[in-house]
Amino acid sequence: MKKTLLILLCGVLILTSLAGCSGKADPTGNASEASPASSGESAVAQDSKDAGQEFDILSLKTLQDLLDLEQSGRVTYVGNGAVGQYYVRSFTADDILYRVILKLTDEVYDEFWAVDYSEDGYEAKELAILGPVPIIRYENLSAIELSEEEIQKLVGGPGSELVDRGWQCWGYNFETKELRMDDRAFSYYVTYEGDVDQAAADMDDPQEAIRPVTITSITPEGYGDTANLDYSGELIAGEELELEEMGEGEVEQEDIGMLGGWLYNEDILPTAEDENTLKAAVATLEADAAAPVTYQLIANLGNEPVAGTNYCFLVKAEPADEGAVPYYVLMFIYKDLDANCTPYLVQPIEPGTLYGNDGSHDLAEIAIEAPQGALMGGWSVAQQDDHDQEVFTSLNQEGLSMICCLSKQVVAGTNYCFLAQADGSPYFIYAYEDLDGNTSLVNFELFYMEAFV
Repeated sequence: MKKTLLILLCGVLILTSLAGCSGKADPTGNASEASPASSGESAVAQDSKDAGQEFDILSLKTLQDLLDLEQSGRVTYVGNGAVGQYYVRSFTADDILYRVILKLTDEVYDEFWAVDYSEDGYEAKELAILGPVPIIRYENLSAIELSEEEIQKLVGGPGSELVDRGWQCWGYNFETKELRMDDRAFSYYVTYEGDVDQAAADMDDPQEAIRPVTITSITPEGYGDTANLDYSGELIAGEELELEEMGEGEVEQEDIGMLGGWLYNEDILPTAEDENTLKAAVATLEADAAAPVTYQLIANLGNEPVAGTNYCFLVKAEPADEGAVPYYVLMFIYKDLDANCTPYLVQPIEPGTLYGNDGSHDLAEIAIEAPQGALMGGWSVAQQDDHDQEVFTSLNQEGLSMICCLSKQVVAGTNYCFLAQADGSPYFIYAYEDLDGNTSLVNFELFYMEAFV
């Protein structure tokens, strides 16, 4: 589970669905999808084995009842999250999407957030703590899903109608006129025609940018943010939630150290402390390395306050082997309260790939095509030169500053991948320069650290 700040990041280019919004963080950050084995099967799980028995959500009295059903296969886990004193878990049963909500006592809250996720089996420990906690609220999320008829009524209308109804645009490609949007717990693939509000697009505000367009299709794509408490499902039974202190989805700055969540650095250029953190972490890698590798810290993209700190570093790796080519990696490092540094994920970056959410969207989907007959070259780690800055500057992206050119691809001209920064956030900027020196912006996106952890 992840501790995720409930701070709206406008324009974040996330290109896949998110199963759960906010949950407890750990060095790996992965959502806990498997339930630990309970010491004994609950009566609810035993009853669920009766053939043809209709699912009764009110038979679930504690989270452990639900975990037992997940293990038995009677229900299917979807997502989870922790919001203040509340823990949320969503699941499907008989093709219906439900979620249950627990309210943690101060004692359970402290015990839950004190779990050391650097230890093996931390997920089982978390759920063992939460298992006995009573469920206080039961919701049917399928009941708030739009019908096909309701969806079709939105097709042909303006983008402003979706925005005003509360739909959230979390992924977009203005070149191909494609959007990914959430309507509460459900995600949709949306296409449109017409021009976006360019001023809003330049400000990386897709919500405002799509207001003037005309929606041409809306296709369901599964579940969205099922753990978000900014909306309610159809109430089956239970208490009203007390979220006023959360400021309708926001947290106060002084609470960040407690709640966790990845934070983008205002200045991603590495400091001496960052260099020392990398050096300490790399020392553990070198002991297991088959051949020497030199690591150069390019940027500190962000950090996550936990019981210690998680770091996300962009690092250039240069193998010592003759003929080996350098490459870039995202190195996630956990630094505990005693300053011990452990790299828990080293993710190679493949040039030409977008990293908005899970790195699954290849640049080939949006790249400018080379003229017929031109030979496409491969992406390669860029050798820095003054011309890179000239190309970046020619894109006229106000507010963006170039950190470095990560990679290039020779086509009928050259494709570029830049690392840039704006408003304290890192962006990947893809650009194309033709053979006459004319440049154009191909795509840009906010780098989403939680895509990898």
